[in-house]
Amino acid sequence: MGVIPEKRVELTIGEIITMPPIGSKYAACANKIVALLHKILQDKYMIGSQNPVQLNNLLEPKPDISILNFRDDFYASAHPKTKDVLMLIEVADSSLNYDKSLKSKLYAEAGIAEYLIINLEESQIEFYQNPKKRKVFEVEYCP
Repeated sequence: MGVIPEKRVELTIGEIITMPPIGSKYAACANKIVALLHKILQDKYMIGSQNPVQLNNLLEPKPDISILNFRDDFYASAHPKTKDVLMLIEVADSSLNYDKSLKSKLYAEAGIAEYLIINLEESQIEFYQNPKKRKVFEVEYCP
């Protein structure tokens, strides 16, 4: 093993959490959503892909997709904070329980207004809004 860790990690509640590896179905779904969002949102908002979002001093997750307020510096001066976030999206297969339980709770506590989980196992989109109301939609959206 070299200097750079081989595993994906993110900072959650002051701890470094090891994330599952990215599978091809997961990556294809995330890529498809990013492409669709770019087409729909054009240059009005920024779309982050697995980039950190600083929710507080102990919480800096890397959501699969983030829709952010536009900034001229593309967040070069600092990672986006809660006030910059319009929506966070997680694509979930092996991370489904983590995304539904811990992440949804942390995002709600941080005041994230809208949070989607793309549930690949059940072909569903779970929509969380303001921040605990939950709706589930059946989809045939991702490969």
